[in-house]
Amino acid sequence: MVYNNILEAIGHTPIVRLHKVTDPSMAEVLVKYEGLNIGGSIKTRTAYNMLKKAEQEGLIHESGICVISDEEALNTARRLMREEGIMCGISSGSNVAAALKMAKILGPGNTVVTILPDTGDRYFSTVLFEDDASPESGA
Repeated sequence: MVYNNILEAIGHTPIVRLHKVTDPSMAEVLVKYEGLNIGGSIKTRTAYNMLKKAEQEGLIHESGICVISDEEALNTARRLMREEGIMCGISSGSNVAAALKMAKILGPGNTVVTILPDTGDRYFSTVLFEDDASPESGA
């Protein structure tokens, strides 16, 4: 897509279907990869407007809080990098962990969409990329 100016490109990030972190007993899981946004992450206004529009169009049927531990968020971010080839941050891991839980509840024939609000390049010096975080260690 060619834009006339940089402002037109804001928010036009890809939606990617996850294949390897899901299984056939789950709903389809799609992620909006905001790490590829012009600013490198999602902004509050963007998230608010997306949710507001989805709610107005009746796309949000039920809402609630899904608590994700730090370990779940880290492990899911690592799985996304290792299994899906998506380098994302810990917030993205948290969102996808919650989406996977919802996908299990909803089951086949439904779709769950979540946002990947960050990219992994900001986390190189954090626990996300520690050497002992190997598949064998469960991380």
